[in-house]
Amino acid sequence: MALVSKMIVLGMVNFEIETNKREFSQYLLDRGLLDAGESVLSATKPGAGNMNVVIRLQTEERSLILKQSRPFVQKYPQIPAPLSRIRVEYLFYQAIASCAGLAEAMPQILHYDVSNHLLIMEDLGTVQDYTSIYQQDVDLARNKLEKLVGFLSELHKISPRDLEVFPDNLALRKLNHEHIFMYPFMPNNGFNLDQVTPGLEALSDKFRADISLIPIVQKMGR
Repeated sequence: MALVSKMIVLGMVNFEIETNKREFSQYLLDRGLLDAGESVLSATKPGAGNMNVVIRLQTEERSLILKQSRPFVQKYPQIPAPLSRIRVEYLFYQAIASCAGLAEAMPQILHYDVSNHLLIMEDLGTVQDYTSIYQQDVDLARNKLEKLVGFLSELHKISPRDLEVFPDNLALRKLNHEHIFMYPFMPNNGFNLDQVTPGLEALSDKFRADISLIPIVQKMGR
């Protein structure tokens, strides 16, 4: 399947990227993103995507990450999701670009393709995320903890209200609201929590059956 493999019309046009490398070189050349003599050697998935399609491109000189939004959640195609989320992500990178303490910890954005809902960014390599810290008996080194807290501190000094153009991202906020405050408390919601942790489904039934809890959750969601 080529880069321009399928056209989805849902009020907007979206061209899908796939792991076939043949069309990528021309796509990047047309946008001035490849040097003379540089070409795409491989196109692979760097990991399991959740919201978006993520592709790693390897050239003779470097590695790039392409991230594209679709009109649905990539991991769960039956769930609609706003295409505009990739624009909001781009604007977030723009917002932190002037803060050295934040920008140096984030990948550099190389190109934003508005019509294709596509971000092209620097590849940080095969580093691991911090999901392991949720496990028991995991200690985070003090220097790493200080860096994380420092990053969050700088991030929270930036307010969207202080920026000239930053969307309220209401569509994605509503989607998150449904999956945090609504679906988990619905009986027969289609999510088998035992696939996450054995025994979790039965444990969650107690919360769904608690009629005093549901109004509190709904209030928090609002």
